[in-house]
Amino acid sequence: MHAGWRSSREPSLDGSGESDQSAVESHLPAGYEKEKYENKLQAIDKNISDVIAQQAKAQNYNLVLAKSAVLFGGDDITDSVIKCIKW
Repeated sequence: MHAGWRSSREPSLDGSGESDQSAVESHLPAGYEKEKYENKLQAIDKNISDVIAQQAKAQNYNLVLAKSAVLFGGDDITDSVIKCIKW
């Protein structure tokens, strides 16, 4: 499970009482399979993670943190990652 995703039993953070997973499922097109959707999300997540690792190595970084984890300082590689993402 991706670190940013909660299980379907966990309540949402927006106070609606609906889990985030239930909210996503309710917005899927009719006939769209949940498993197919989850597989696509996993593929996207893997692609992004691979590009981040590639860019970190190319720029000689040993550690990459989310912006929200850094109070100040550091180098932002977001733009180079975005340029390499294969949509």
